[in-house]
Amino acid sequence: MSGVSQASLFLAARRGLFDAIKAALADEKKVDIRFALDWPVGHNDWVGITDQSSVGEARILDRARRQQDDEIEIALSIGSWRPGHGDEVATKAVERAHELLDLIQTYVRNGNNVTLGGAVLWCLPAGVEMNVGNDEKNNGYVCELDATFTCKVRIR
Repeated sequence: MSGVSQASLFLAARRGLFDAIKAALADEKKVDIRFALDWPVGHNDWVGITDQSSVGEARILDRARRQQDDEIEIALSIGSWRPGHGDEVATKAVERAHELLDLIQTYVRNGNNVTLGGAVLWCLPAGVEMNVGNDEKNNGYVCELDATFTCKVRIR
């Protein structure tokens, strides 16, 4: 028995992506980076891991060997708030959120980072949705990107 389970790989993938986010944003001193998104945030920019799910495909290789490949989806909330009104302010919030996403995606896709420090076989950006609008007090604009990363793991 290998000591690797679906649960341990599920958690390892989250930890690996969290570490990759911190490394990708190491030069960004005013960004809240959270293992689990928490509110309120302390800065105008944030990245937090939100939802996570896994779908497995079990295979029997022979009587003594079984294998399961899982795809783990990890969702991030990447956001930016900028005070003020008008298109220029909204544009700044949107551009900043996308800049943070680009830094994370570029880091994860680069070389050996795709394995999240050996936690997964590979991890790649899978999708993004954007929500942008006035904040609840109408003091500025918020852009929130819901980004998804797909990780592949193997349980033997």
